[in-house]
Amino acid sequence: MYITSSMGLVVLVRSAVLLTLIGAATAADVSRELVQDVQEQSMELPSIEGLVVLPTPHTVAAILAKTVAIAQARGITVFANIDFSGDAARSQLTLRPMGLVILGNPAAGTPVMAAAPTTAIDLPLKILAFEDVQGRRWVAYNDPKYLQRRHGFSEALMKNLAPIGKLAEAVASAD
Repeated sequence: MYITSSMGLVVLVRSAVLLTLIGAATAADVSRELVQDVQEQSMELPSIEGLVVLPTPHTVAAILAKTVAIAQARGITVFANIDFSGDAARSQLTLRPMGLVILGNPAAGTPVMAAAPTTAIDLPLKILAFEDVQGRRWVAYNDPKYLQRRHGFSEALMKNLAPIGKLAEAVASAD
């Protein structure tokens, strides 16, 4: 698990201390404790460099279905549709609704990867749908401008990734 905040580090240390003290705890027990502690924290509109986050009235399941339907209607390949909260439930863990659709167009992404091979770590593009502790739902994606700064591909290739913004806006919209 990747910890990005001091609160997460404190929870991780607390879980490790718990494991050491009681000795009989399993990794799943520690994972449940960590997930519960993180879920109890309130969440404001996420502000993460390079990530665009849009509010939406839709449920996570509806967002994922809408993402797949719109992508396919636009000729965009859907490579995967991951139900994180469903996977967690199958492992007897609790996770607020969360899922990810991995999608793209090889004709658009391949020239970007050919120009800047490190973009392959961020491609295909992704749309994340999640619900916060207040029950608000969000749609998130990597900003193509951020990806350009991160990987240094030319401005001319921006047009290949730009459609992700319109897709995310369509998915997040109330209609």
